[in-house]
Amino acid sequence: MSLKLAFVASLFLASTTHAALTGCVVTATDFNSSNAETGGFSTFTRYQVFARFNGQSDTLLSCFNFCGVGFPCGSGTGDLYGDFWHYDTINTQLMLRSDGSWAPALTGSATNNRYRDSYLTIGGVAVATNSTNATADWTSGGSGIHAGDARGWNRADIVDNCLLGWFNSNPANLQGRVGVGANTSTDVMIGQFILLATEAARNYRLTFEYNDGTPGAGSIYAECEFEIGLCPSPGALAVFGLAGVVSRRRR
Repeated sequence: MSLKLAFVASLFLASTTHAALTGCVVTATDFNSSNAETGGFSTFTRYQVFARFNGQSDTLLSCFNFCGVGFPCGSGTGDLYGDFWHYDTINTQLMLRSDGSWAPALTGSATNNRYRDSYLTIGGVAVATNSTNATADWTSGGSGIHAGDARGWNRADIVDNCLLGWFNSNPANLQGRVGVGANTSTDVMIGQFILLATEAARNYRLTFEYNDGTPGAGSIYAECEFEIGLCPSPGALAVFGLAGVVSRRRR
């Protein structure tokens, strides 16, 4: 396995807000694996996406408005909402891009499945006790093969309605807080995406909801972009900015 790249987001702040979210970080690691589609071995890339914070108790609560932006780097066209590979308990634990789930609680074996399964999470680890759930937006909207339906997020692709999200259904467990469990002192994982190593680069935008972890703290919202996939001209560090940060206090 080899670590290929890391994308780090830059910061853009609303003038009235001190934002603790500094951006998105993406790491990419190549690995070889058999798969059920070809019956042979292929080279894949595991992209792990993190929200990066600068506060000691910053806590991620949810992600939403997930939306494909386009294909950068002159990489042509493709399917922004498909071609993700899964290896979980939904698809009888075979590596497929036609079936699977985005639920981290359904990944299955930590050693056999986790490193090659696509899933979404609010921090923590992809185990059965992970408290991340899908928003209702997975069941409606979108179009064609990527339309939302009763499957929710138990599907291999992503609904293309630019509304869907995921959230920590038990925020009291602090699964989304920096420095807790698998989270580092700055980074909270939001998803893992498995693509063929040759898959063209694609950009996504989403909105984060988080707070600073103090009792009674209101939610802060910030939008960020990240990139996964192969860029034809690698070498430069890609920098993605926050579109804005808004603080909202509970009344």
